[in-house]
Amino acid sequence: MVETAPRTRRAGARRDLVTQLLGIWLLLAVFLDGWAHLHLPGLETFFTPWHAALYSGLLATAAWTAGVIRRNREPGQPISEAIPAGYRGTVIGVFLFGVAGVLDLAWHEILGIEVSLDALVSPTHLLLGFSLSLILGTGIRSAQAASRPAALESTAPAVLALVLILVLGAFFLIYCSAFVRAAPAVPYLPTPIGSPEHTQAEIPPALGMAS
Repeated sequence: MVETAPRTRRAGARRDLVTQLLGIWLLLAVFLDGWAHLHLPGLETFFTPWHAALYSGLLATAAWTAGVIRRNREPGQPISEAIPAGYRGTVIGVFLFGVAGVLDLAWHEILGIEVSLDALVSPTHLLLGFSLSLILGTGIRSAQAASRPAALESTAPAVLALVLILVLGAFFLIYCSAFVRAAPAVPYLPTPIGSPEHTQAEIPPALGMAS
């Protein structure tokens, strides 16, 4: 998490909650895009409905974050000092997400559209995931900056932020999920240790245990 300066004011629990709800938009779009990469191997363009959902969510988040900063700014105060506590990481995340989106467009235009596991671990998609984690962590950082009387009202955005970050982590571990593989149901055929077939025979049960 990106730490924030302690002297900055907080945005408030309600604004934190709106920020986290926008995070749900982004996360749902990520899952939709992941579904497309997994189930549409003939996909050959960057300009898709799921990318539209993802980057419209980014624009909405960027606009909302800018509005939060503007409302938090005092007359004559530098913009850098008007960023609410917990939102410096959000600003960095929005910026990195935009940069990653441009790089992802260039990546797809030059190298084509990845499928399956290749799509999950491409450099641009990993950068998108990292920047999204910064955005989703807003509620936690904001709660950390809250004084004790305000801590209780900060609980809902912080808990939602934690849940969304865990869901994002689950997305990047989806190749281990029991819901997308039949490995948990594949019978194990014991083979002698040291034989060429032993390692190959253990792969399905290993995937099943991970699932």
